[in-house]
Amino acid sequence: PTKSVATTLLGDDENKQIDVTHSAHAVNGGIVVDEWGATEIDGLFAVGETIAGPHGADRLGGGMISQSCVFGKRTGEKAASYSSEINSINDHHEEIQIRLEKFKNSNGPSYNTIRKELKTLAKDNLIVERNGKGLDFMDKRINELINEEIINSPFSRNISLIKNLETENLLTVAKLMVKSAKMRKESRGSHCRSDYQNIDNKSILHTIPISYSVDGANEILNPIGMHSSNLSVKTHLISASPSAVTKLIQSANEADIESD
Repeated sequence: PTKSVATTLLGDDENKQIDVTHSAHAVNGGIVVDEWGATEIDGLFAVGETIAGPHGADRLGGGMISQSCVFGKRTGEKAASYSSEINSINDHHEEIQIRLEKFKNSNGPSYNTIRKELKTLAKDNLIVERNGKGLDFMDKRINELINEEIINSPFSRNISLIKNLETENLLTVAKLMVKSAKMRKESRGSHCRSDYQNIDNKSILHTIPISYSVDGANEILNPIGMHSSNLSVKTHLISASPSAVTKLIQSANEADIESD
């Protein structure tokens, strides 16, 4: 890092100035895999710091040996076995051509300018403490960068075009991270939402009363109109994990079913 990034002064001695900046270290969370490193996408395997699960909601410092070495060996063997059984060759030439043709080599901002803005967006809205307002702002801006700006970034050679493609990949990954953080309306592990500060293990969807107890008299089905000094109720709670509730709501909305 350079002093133009950030400088912390220790007293009045300029010789003790130290530079402070962000750097990529590890991914907390990531791709969901099974015990063989296989994802839900047929033929896609993942290992290392890209995967989620072995350490729960957070990442144990210095404890990446399971994701890297153990899963590396198991996943490598499984991926090799899978590849040896695949006889067909998938031709995605048309899809690749369509993607390349959308880059217009116009007078938009350079890929480097867009990457710098992405870093600033992530620093302000997606690093340690997050909230819905900041995530919504970042989501909107990333959509603009993907749909309006990176496709108009200039390039003179293939290497420049590759940089534009890689920048679009970075924007897409950032968009997925923002979407995931928006869906997670709780704080857990290193995911900290200032607007949802508590862990939400279960969301109560509905409460069904089974029976009531009035002053020690049990199994009363309807206590309305009765007088008592002690009222208790036996209920059945219908609950689900926050992620399951979110998926249910999304499915209902896609089916044009109104949901609260």
